[in-house]
Amino acid sequence: MAITFLISHFTPTALLYFLLLSSSIHALNITTLLSPYPDFSDFTDLISSSISGDLLPRSSLTLLAVPNPFLSSTSALTRRLSPSSRADVLRYHVLLEYLSPSALLRIPPSGKLVTTLYQTTGRATNNFGSVNITRDPSTGVVSIRSPAPFSPSNATVLSLVTNLPYNVSIFSVNSLLVPYGFDLMASETRPPLGLNITKALIDGHNFNVAASMLAASGVVEGVRGRRGRRRHHPLRPHGHCVFKSPIECEAPIASQLTKRPSSSNSMSSIHTTHWARSSRS
Repeated sequence: MAITFLISHFTPTALLYFLLLSSSIHALNITTLLSPYPDFSDFTDLISSSISGDLLPRSSLTLLAVPNPFLSSTSALTRRLSPSSRADVLRYHVLLEYLSPSALLRIPPSGKLVTTLYQTTGRATNNFGSVNITRDPSTGVVSIRSPAPFSPSNATVLSLVTNLPYNVSIFSVNSLLVPYGFDLMASETRPPLGLNITKALIDGHNFNVAASMLAASGVVEGVRGRRGRRRHHPLRPHGHCVFKSPIECEAPIASQLTKRPSSSNSMSSIHTTHWARSSRS
């Protein structure tokens, strides 16, 4: 009877303890765990503004946090991403498995594939929403990279920041990890065309008539509109014709325009032809 009493007394107590523990895990806030560490303030801000809600229901995970000095080198690049793409990059730093420091020491040289939060979005192709964790047995260095062949994105684990055993580990890494297929250098929006065509013609002398005809025909605005629909790369010029001037090759000098077309439609057609030739050159 004594044993029965003790068991009946212990069971509700243990149940209450586990319920409280489960409740605290469910409400776990990663940004709160990182708040005592100012070196991760920038990364914490990104997490809190992008994916903090995704992390609340998770009870077992490993976070790869990037310290401010390493994150600052890529801050200009991450700002180019749309909010949804930026959130996916951050999800790629959340491993859906608790990895203790001792578990990292047991990683085989062949590596261990771990699923990230990004894989759960359905936007990752194949298993590219996972990371491959490897450990060099000679140096003990733990590296993390995409499983995609020849992926340039990789990071090295620097140290353990903090952990709650069996639930959350936070490790610092020396680089932002980028999922396979992301292009941080691509611009979401295209800057305005940097060349005033009519001004360039006027500055070139002997092209005043051509400049006036272009302005009157509406061809310049048409060209800007067509080029505005093309995807722009910030490291490349706005089309080849921007730097190879159409003035020398295609624009007729004033003496060649003594006989002007009688209609605006004809004039527009002529200038469009000149521009097309220059754009293809």
